[in-house]
Amino acid sequence: MNKEKLLLKHGEIISGKLADIDTALSEYSFANLYLFRGKHDYYLIDDNGNLFLSGVTYDDKTFLMPLRDLSEAGNEAYFAELIEKSSGYDMIYPIPENWLDTFPSDAFEVSYVENDSDYLYEIEKIASYSGRKLHAKRNLVAQFLRYYKVEILPINKENVPLAIEVLNKWQSESGSDKEQTDFIPCLEALRNMETLNQNGQIFLIDRVPKGFIFGEQYNKEYCVVHFAKADISVKGIYQYMFSVFAQANKEMQCRFINFEQDLGKEGLRATKRSYYPIKLLHKYRIAVK
Repeated sequence: MNKEKLLLKHGEIISGKLADIDTALSEYSFANLYLFRGKHDYYLIDDNGNLFLSGVTYDDKTFLMPLRDLSEAGNEAYFAELIEKSSGYDMIYPIPENWLDTFPSDAFEVSYVENDSDYLYEIEKIASYSGRKLHAKRNLVAQFLRYYKVEILPINKENVPLAIEVLNKWQSESGSDKEQTDFIPCLEALRNMETLNQNGQIFLIDRVPKGFIFGEQYNKEYCVVHFAKADISVKGIYQYMFSVFAQANKEMQCRFINFEQDLGKEGLRATKRSYYPIKLLHKYRIAVK
């Protein structure tokens, strides 16, 4: 058995396996795993070709993560090995809801922590802000476009410095140390956009970069926003950025957009709920009884 810290080179091994897994959970994206490897102390475990990931949750629980779709037939031997290896960890995690039948209640304890749950939205709703509930978002976008002339650029090697300029300003105004925000993983993502298969946009007003957003399509129907940063003094810019990102990914046949978890931060929770998710994607914790 080989065990080593998760590295960028492992994307070649893991990305294809993750793409075959039927789940909307954001952890089943190599970019998410790699960028937050420091927070979660991720290790890749290779036991004769059977791959697993070990890590630590935000509340300091050790876990083993499967890298195969447990709901598919033919994975019985892999499942048995997962259960055997999990004895050295607090739990198996993160498990999507559609895999729970694999873990019968007489043998396993099932739980989740709401702070971990991803926010899932219909991409059409975020693209257009249609409907009564999103009327305020639609108005903010209209006001933004009325007051500002916006130039939109793709995030690529040439334009990444513009996004880093926004990120540095955002960090300086956050009032927190870089280690207390997501500045470091965001900067690393910007520097590895192509390697991590990210797509996104930079927003300029009067030729000055004021915001950026990026993420990825991580399986057939789902895309995810990994990072969105902007000058908060520009009213409506975040709502506009989310809409533009959703429109771009809708053209790539995505049906749903994941805004990831709120980590129990009340301000972040209120903001994400204000966009009216269609579902909270719980990340189930499985322990052998």
